[in-house]
Amino acid sequence: MTAFLKVPTMLLLSAALLAACGGGGSSGGPAPGAPDVPVAPVAQRSVNGVAAKGIVKKARVQLFALDAQGNKGSAPLAATVTGDDGSYSVKIATTVLNFVIEVDAASGASMADEASGQDVEFPAGLKLRTLVQLAAADETAVTSHVSPLTEMVARTAERASGGLSAANIAQAKTGVIAALGFDPEKTRPVNSNSAAAASATPEERMQSLTLAAISTLAQDKQLGCAQAAISARIACVVQNVSQSAALNGDKLTLDEAIRAGLRDALVNVAANTTINHTGMGSVTGFPAFSQSVVPTTPGALTGVAAAKKLFTSLRTNLQAWSDSTKQGGKLATQYDSVRADFDKATAPVDASLLVWVKMAENGLDLLADFKAGTSNSGFRGLAFPTGAWGGCTVYSDAAATVKATSAANALTVSCNVTNLGNPIVTNGRIYADVYPGSDIVMTPIAGEAGKFSYAARAVKAVRSFMNGDHTVTTYVGNYGSAADARATGTIAYTKSGNNVASVNISGMMPARINDDGAVLTDYEMWTLSALRTPLGENEINYSFSGQVTAYLGGVSVGKFILNEGSFMRTVEDHHDAVDDLVKEARLAVTAQSGHSSVSGALRFANFQAAKNGGRYLPTQVEFTGSIASADGQFFAGTLSLGATYYAAFDSAAPVSASNFVKRTAALSGTVTVPNRPKLLLNYTTSSESPTLVKQFAQYNDGSVVFNASWVRDGDAADVIRLASSEGVTVELNGADTVDVKRDNVKVAVLNLKTGVINYADGAFESLK
Repeated sequence: MTAFLKVPTMLLLSAALLAACGGGGSSGGPAPGAPDVPVAPVAQRSVNGVAAKGIVKKARVQLFALDAQGNKGSAPLAATVTGDDGSYSVKIATTVLNFVIEVDAASGASMADEASGQDVEFPAGLKLRTLVQLAAADETAVTSHVSPLTEMVARTAERASGGLSAANIAQAKTGVIAALGFDPEKTRPVNSNSAAAASATPEERMQSLTLAAISTLAQDKQLGCAQAAISARIACVVQNVSQSAALNGDKLTLDEAIRAGLRDALVNVAANTTINHTGMGSVTGFPAFSQSVVPTTPGALTGVAAAKKLFTSLRTNLQAWSDSTKQGGKLATQYDSVRADFDKATAPVDASLLVWVKMAENGLDLLADFKAGTSNSGFRGLAFPTGAWGGCTVYSDAAATVKATSAANALTVSCNVTNLGNPIVTNGRIYADVYPGSDIVMTPIAGEAGKFSYAARAVKAVRSFMNGDHTVTTYVGNYGSAADARATGTIAYTKSGNNVASVNISGMMPARINDDGAVLTDYEMWTLSALRTPLGENEINYSFSGQVTAYLGGVSVGKFILNEGSFMRTVEDHHDAVDDLVKEARLAVTAQSGHSSVSGALRFANFQAAKNGGRYLPTQVEFTGSIASADGQFFAGTLSLGATYYAAFDSAAPVSASNFVKRTAALSGTVTVPNRPKLLLNYTTSSESPTLVKQFAQYNDGSVVFNASWVRDGDAADVIRLASSEGVTVELNGADTVDVKRDNVKVAVLNLKTGVINYADGAFESLK
């Protein structure tokens, strides 16, 4: 305020000097003793944010003006230091529209290192910047965070021809936002290993994992950063990452080695539960550093022009998705058709592959042991590596009705398997358990060593608790006209020493039933080979190849081929059935159903059983490959599904905040729609609790990169945030009309009831 007080004082002093020199009162100056002339204070706006690599504490924050050519002012407009939560807040004149925020070392400054879980020194040579461009001199508060990712924007712009010009800054921001999937200037930094990470928004989670990946690269001395001190290595990685992008016409290009290193580090960080507390165990569906080249917008679009560009893209792409009557509108119908075909084609690709191989292996082993006199019991209980249970019994007749009493009259072995299905629950109370299963009778073929005929059928057992504990068993399938007809074929096996080395199944296999007891197929035709290889420590690898065709209602509904590289890895300890479990599986498949085809690899991992003994299932499933419809390739990329807390889930108890399965799904790849540009699509969804769901999506149609996040929490209004990489933002929170903004300035109003958007220049359009 001293500057403001000096002005009227000087005026009074000048008047006094004039009077002393003989100047008359007619000079126009104020008369002696006249009051001070009031001077209006300069309007100010607050600028605040959070500085992070991990969270940066006690670092210096300075704001400098930028002129039209991008030159930085010689003196700071304001300065402060970051708090222990990384936050800062200052005030500057509202007339300053373009400025740079700089964060660098000060006495005692530190930053969180997520890889070690410790705070480390903020290095003297490290500077993090955010470039701010505002459209109007209003007094709205500005939130601008500072991180290595905003430094990437600064480095990208200043290395382009023209330096930190308004056009270069705008284009660099567009490209970096497109590459990341979020705006680092507007996304609050959160340490990935903090408690706050669990409740973070989808964008905050992506950013926290990306910043943590920088720490792990420094910890592992990657990207050419091998300095002795960890803080120096972090500074080195930040510098390499921040200068890895370059503007090239209407594209932003990332250095491939640095991009690939960052993406690999992201994958590893997501899987590391010590570093990652976000609850997202995979970066599938997160676009950050997944592409080497992304579109940008050369020059500086006005806010209205950027909004019109975004909503034109949204309208045309949403119409393509939802309206099959319009040109390019086949996406919705394609999706529904392909999804149904995909389910049918891949229905046989589950744990039953191993169940049948193991059931045959154990049954034929038992028959051989009994006939050789090395087993005195004609029965052997089975615990399958898939979590299923069953047993085999030796019989003296082909119909498997009379148990064998000695090696001399042993002829046939019959095995059955029961999968622990889903309990049926009403009002939180179980009244029935469904047990889908199957049985098979295997009889040696005379004159053909190691070869057996089989007859099999599907079984559905329902155990009721409503009217007493009793079981109703039905046989399911369509194997012929006879009442007791069964699926038939042959099984051949070879041995290596005392162990089965290979199993080959050829013929009809019984109906498939899901955990709820619903019939999926009438029968399937199998030509399957399995090679069994001991790996040591009770680990067994089963390599699969062959073909399966499923039939329903007398017609083929799906066919898949198991290609080279298909396997299941198990741990089998016959002395402790609990340890007979699948550990990992990968099935390389080519499948066809209806007008759709699938080609790629299915991976199953992290197998678990539910707390109350529910079925043993993979809690991580991933498909990488392509899916085609009648119109050609529909999708190419990766689909993944995950389940957390399954092992602690009690399906017999009501679902609650402490008893639920957290489910995640993600997609990342290219979606192709006839007569439309290819969409590069990323999508993730996560059920955080029984009522809370968080989703994120990004599409890139070659012209516009559009990001969206959606949070649904019980009965509360959904919060949906839409943003283009060109800085246009919309937040939907239940209101009928919402403002469309860019750089804190309203550029349009969207009426959600009518679907009409009115732009600030007077134009309007309908999004319907």
